[in-house]
Amino acid sequence: MSLQDKVSILFNEARKVKLEDLQNSLNEIIIVQGFLLQTVYELKPKLNEGEVYIETLITKLIFASKSVLRLSKSQDLEIYNSQKKIEIVDTPSIFILTRSIIETFLTLEYLYFDNCDDSERKFRFQLWRVSGFMSRQAFADKVSGIHYEKLKKEGLIIEQIKNEIKESPFYSTLKSQDLWKLDKFGLPRLKSWGNLLKSSRLKSEMFEKIYSLYSNYAHSEYLAMIQINEGSLSKDNKHNISSAETAILFVQMINSITILLLKERFKGLEEHYKAINDETKVRIELWSGIATR
Repeated sequence: MSLQDKVSILFNEARKVKLEDLQNSLNEIIIVQGFLLQTVYELKPKLNEGEVYIETLITKLIFASKSVLRLSKSQDLEIYNSQKKIEIVDTPSIFILTRSIIETFLTLEYLYFDNCDDSERKFRFQLWRVSGFMSRQAFADKVSGIHYEKLKKEGLIIEQIKNEIKESPFYSTLKSQDLWKLDKFGLPRLKSWGNLLKSSRLKSEMFEKIYSLYSNYAHSEYLAMIQINEGSLSKDNKHNISSAETAILFVQMINSITILLLKERFKGLEEHYKAINDETKVRIELWSGIATR
């Protein structure tokens, strides 16, 4: 592809200001993401411990991104005992899903794509894994039969993983509060979401404010409620549509970064990535470059 062709694609991308254009662009990138993930499965590469969850996390990211796309299209809000229908774009739900997409990416990066050695990566994975098993133990008195037996087995796995964690050279770096959490509830990550975002390859100046705003919607904070009260979810409201467009741009960035990280981790994807049409590749690399430092 010539430099002139690339410049032309970039100019076309910059002119995509309509919601429908952004929806089509994101959908193409999601399709590429799914194609590459399926290709990894077919290539059957040798995986390091816990890397099977790369597929699970990216699948979660794809599903949430598809849901954002669907919610960004107008829906009929029916009214009881009336023929009237109100057409809305549900931006509050889009915000909540976009927040989840950001957290899914931060988990992927923290566990698999961060710049740390194998022993630290294993330590992080073991903390994440044991915390999930510990959370599920809360249901032990509410299940029976094969489910109860499964939780009993997982109880033994919890003790085994805890012993492995204690043998790690990174165990001594845990603070007393971390040790207490690990013992009682689990410690899925060593940093808060905010600190994970600060240390991520994502540009803090772009993502921190939007993540904070969307978190207000996830937690039904007063800020979110006054914004919903003062605004409109109508499909014809310019501010509402602009808000949906902003969220889609962030979802597009996250998917683009993930595609390139997946390609970098699994070298067998290189030829398959090259086969993707040039315009889509330029867009993926553009949005990844804009979002990362």
